Amino acid sequence: MNIIAVVEIAIISIYFILPFVPGGIPFTEGFEWKFVNYAPILTIGSLLVLTVWWQVSARHWFKGPRSNIDTEVVDAFRE
Repeated sequence: MNIIAVVEIAIISIYFILPFVPGGIPFTEGFEWKFVNYAPILTIGSLLVLTVWWQVSARHWFKGPRSNIDTEVVDAFRE
C-alpha cells in the first residue's frame, strides 16, 4: 500500500504543476503569461536556490543529526 501511495503522490504532483490551459504552454501559438501555472517555476527556483545554498554554505557545517542516546546504552544492546 505504501508504494501505491508514493506513486500516486508523484503522479498527482506532476499533474498539478502542468498548465491548465493550452495558452499556458511556453513556446506555443497563443501563449500568454496570464495563463501560466507558476508552480513549476517556483518549484525549480526553490530547488535551485537550495542547491546553491547547500553547495556554498550548509555542506561545510552540517554534520547530520546529533545522537542524544548514551553510548553505554548503545554498547549494551550490541552485546
